[in-house]
Amino acid sequence: MRKLSVLLWLLLVCSSAWATVGNTGYSISYTCTGGYGPFAFAFPISDPTAMTVILNGTTLSSADYTIMPVNNDYNNGGSVTLGNSYPCQSGWIQLLSRVTPITQTVQFFDNMPIPMKTFERALDKLTEIDQEIWGRTVHSIQMQNNAASYLAPATGDVTFNFANCVVSGPQDVFTITCPSTASGGAGTGGNYAGWSGTGPTSQIANAPGTFSGNSSIFPDVSTTNFPVIDVRAYGVVGDAVQVNSCTITATSFTLTCSDPYGRGFTPASVGKTIQVPLAGTSDGYGSPLVTTIAGYTSASVVTLTAAAVNTPGSAVNITYGTDNGANLCTATQCNSAVYTGIYGDGILSGRELMLPGGTILSTKPLYVRNGMKVNGAISGTQIILVGGAYKLTAPASGIFATPHVSPTICAGHNDGTGGCVSDATSNGTTGQTSIHNVLASAPYVRTPGILITGQGGEAGAFSITNPWTESYYGIVAYHTNYTTIDNFTCDTGTTICATFVGDGTDTGSSQWYGNKITNSNLGLGQVGVWVDGTKDLLISNNNFNYCFSHQESFSTACVWMYSPESYTSYRVSLLGNIFLSNAPTAGAVQYFVEFAGPGVDFNIENNTFSYSGNADVIFDNAAIGTKGLKYIGNQSSYCAQVSGSCFSAAGSATGDYTMLGNTWTNPGGYAAFSANMNAKLIANRCVNPFTVSNPASANAYDRGCWDFTGVTGITVDAVNNTVVSSGTTNCGATCPAVSFNGSSATITSYTHDNLSPYHATCDVCLFTGNSGVAASYGSETATNGGGSAAGAFIAFKTAGGATVNGTMQSTTVNATSAFQANGVAGFTGTATATHGGGTCVLTISQGIITGTAGC
Repeated sequence: MRKLSVLLWLLLVCSSAWATVGNTGYSISYTCTGGYGPFAFAFPISDPTAMTVILNGTTLSSADYTIMPVNNDYNNGGSVTLGNSYPCQSGWIQLLSRVTPITQTVQFFDNMPIPMKTFERALDKLTEIDQEIWGRTVHSIQMQNNAASYLAPATGDVTFNFANCVVSGPQDVFTITCPSTASGGAGTGGNYAGWSGTGPTSQIANAPGTFSGNSSIFPDVSTTNFPVIDVRAYGVVGDAVQVNSCTITATSFTLTCSDPYGRGFTPASVGKTIQVPLAGTSDGYGSPLVTTIAGYTSASVVTLTAAAVNTPGSAVNITYGTDNGANLCTATQCNSAVYTGIYGDGILSGRELMLPGGTILSTKPLYVRNGMKVNGAISGTQIILVGGAYKLTAPASGIFATPHVSPTICAGHNDGTGGCVSDATSNGTTGQTSIHNVLASAPYVRTPGILITGQGGEAGAFSITNPWTESYYGIVAYHTNYTTIDNFTCDTGTTICATFVGDGTDTGSSQWYGNKITNSNLGLGQVGVWVDGTKDLLISNNNFNYCFSHQESFSTACVWMYSPESYTSYRVSLLGNIFLSNAPTAGAVQYFVEFAGPGVDFNIENNTFSYSGNADVIFDNAAIGTKGLKYIGNQSSYCAQVSGSCFSAAGSATGDYTMLGNTWTNPGGYAAFSANMNAKLIANRCVNPFTVSNPASANAYDRGCWDFTGVTGITVDAVNNTVVSSGTTNCGATCPAVSFNGSSATITSYTHDNLSPYHATCDVCLFTGNSGVAASYGSETATNGGGSAAGAFIAFKTAGGATVNGTMQSTTVNATSAFQANGVAGFTGTATATHGGGTCVLTISQGIITGTAGC
């Protein structure tokens, strides 16, 4: 290996690699005299695709000519021959120009032998691209007066000083008005504009604009050619300031603050808009007083235009600044239903709205039009809504089904009253709308930070990346499709981080589907994601860390399936998320996932759950009709640390689910407590159950890590499930794998290969009650350690007063212990077990086995 390395090194040292791109031009033109060529060129090209042929002003397709290199190497130049469709007629201009594709097509791999020619050709291509960029770039600006140069050519940043003219208008939409009535003279009037006559004129020499009367108006060239809207050009200023620790009393106009960070007021604060929380008319939430600053006393004391209505109970944090609502509206044409940047409107389509860093205060939403791209500076661009025309309630029916919503950012336009409606496709709006790198705040107001709404028309194809919210409802997608939210940070000022609302139907006419939220931090709200009647929603790779109560009346749940309209949601997938709480401390999350309404064909897969308060997943009574749930490959640790069960279906909800390949480590109670729902339990593992709570009773049939009961008949398949217990938890030495309490309904069970090596009585325990358990079971691998031969395999245990019939497949189990009844008074009946030697019929009287025919 050393010899080979030395040889390669010598080859590299001895090889020559000379640049092949000289300083020759990269275009040539011909005046045609007729014929088809060939037309030679001497400059190098990287390959035939880098050649552009323009004939009499028309760019030809590569199919209309052939190109040949000199000596089979385009580094030497070549020639172009026209095809029959395009003869070079006499007098036409033929232009051959190199336009090198800006691509990188050479692939390198570790340890591959690389000829120096490969490097040389790649460098040649880069040099050719540089030459072409240089040739098409303006490198300096030379000012002249009557063909005489004024100083040296200007380079770098160039400033145009329009002396004696008035420059007005927002950034990039300048209007330059110059007087043109002077009769000449140094630096004024007509001479300054390039005209030496007297009086008004509309024909000033070489002027790029239209002149009328005494005014000369120059159009805004940059906006015409570059569809970028910088809100600063419309008078928007990001000067809002939050001042902490402020006090005011009811009926008083005086506000006093003592901000710990030195923020306060200046004489320039007068006239600016201010919001004082809890000092306005009571609204059941933030009750803000929104007014203006009327007078300046000191850096800590100002006088307000309106008096406080209420006295805040403690010091509050206020926000004041320039109200940018009207200017933001002008920038995005918010009052116009038909937007300039509609689809297919040339260079105006897809305009880009630039939001520089700063804190922008507004009493109106920022309206983001269809097809517009909003670019901010992440948390450095802060948009704060104060007041707003409309305020919402806590989650309730139809709160978003109205144009009367005033979010911080509205993906749409003004409904005419300060609300929010979508840009309708009937007005020519199609294409993706995107919002990037902004913080949307609405302190002390129940409203969304960002609202994407189908109110007023269809709404689809939205991309929201790197948003940050501090608003009651963070991001709301109401009746939308193909909305993507990525890398979202939900801050503590947000009660419900993300909301997806559909119409609760799964028919073809329903348009609200295909949304997703990914790679986001959604743990600081009371609810991370609220799902209401939507379908085909992906919730993937998010962190739901420390969801905590905001003292609202509804549940604390990281993912909340809830519909005030009793809608059903369809095909919602929770994939690869991390759920973490600080249970059992105060304020711990109640539930990680709560079904407070029905869901169909949900998929909860490969998530990590740690330290839930009451349940990882819970089904409320309103979840009746939930079906097709797949619960696969999830990892749960220290769940139900306050009370409850990790997977809790203890209510009256009906439906079905499948559990496959999940692991529960140190669950506080049952890994799963399920009533009234059909279940398939396959290859799950439970380690040290009941670390916090006790099982429902001391009976073995209530102590399985997975426990099934109910008041309606259900069917349960339990296959290859395992319990591992230290024997020191609250189930003690009695920790069956699976238990069935059929005291109030018939449970049809199919079980085999379940194992709990630490049980005292049974791997799978059944209680029949008066309704019975129809059981089919086999090959349970029960061992209780150190027992007699007859008692070493106690696979099932039943109790109650009904006849139980089952089938035991094992050939190693002693029949009398494999299918055993305990001594419950009044149990009389028969139990049949089939084993390798035949059929065993146990006769039981008053709980005592009195006959073992065939056993």
